[in-house]
Amino acid sequence: SEVAEVGRLSCDRGPCTGGTAVWLQGEHFTPELLVLFGDVPAKEVSYVCPELLTCVAPPSGDDERSRTVDVRLVSAVSGRASRRPLPFHYRAQSAASSAAAAAAAAA
Repeated sequence: SEVAEVGRLSCDRGPCTGGTAVWLQGEHFTPELLVLFGDVPAKEVSYVCPELLTCVAPPSGDDERSRTVDVRLVSAVSGRASRRPLPFHYRAQSAASSAAAAAAAAA
């Protein structure tokens, strides 16, 4: 059988707290696929058709640090993983507010 592959993410960034809705476009999708953001399973994964899945990005596990993780698919049945992961960029919530505070303090 073919290995599921992601070709495109509808959104490739979101807050570290999670909650970003993401559509995955690709090929050979099946209903039992898990979507992983790094090592963390996505929430609310929905199989739409063999070329489309939707999910909600999980929290990154560190609200203070922006970072990039690989988004990949893993079959819950065979354990086979997609070979071409795509990057998802988590933004720390405190980065903008601490930069603003620093700018205000310097003024």
